[in-house]
Amino acid sequence: MKTNFNTLYENWVLGNKIEIPENEIFSLYKNYLNERTEEICGKCTPCRDGIIAIKKLIVKFENKKANSADLRYLKDLINNLRASRCAVGLDTGSNSEVIFDKYYNVFKNCVGDFND
Repeated sequence: MKTNFNTLYENWVLGNKIEIPENEIFSLYKNYLNERTEEICGKCTPCRDGIIAIKKLIVKFENKKANSADLRYLKDLINNLRASRCAVGLDTGSNSEVIFDKYYNVFKNCVGDFND
């Protein structure tokens, strides 16, 4: 069964099993963010600028060109989505938090200068 990124957060809250193949995490996440980008109204900065910045960072992680500052910045951008005024930013933030928390090691393994 294919994972529906739009319902990751609610499935996580309900305790349902969430499985995304690690080798597909970045491509699936980028596709999800591309879909969400089309729905951005542009009124609030966390959503308007944050989702675009997250998409750029995901490419860096996918290409294994990210550094530890990128890892922290990604976490900050995801957390900032909580301040969005619309459902697009809030939902994207909630679902992104699940992805980042559950697959943190996948992100971390793409960082060349990771220091715990």
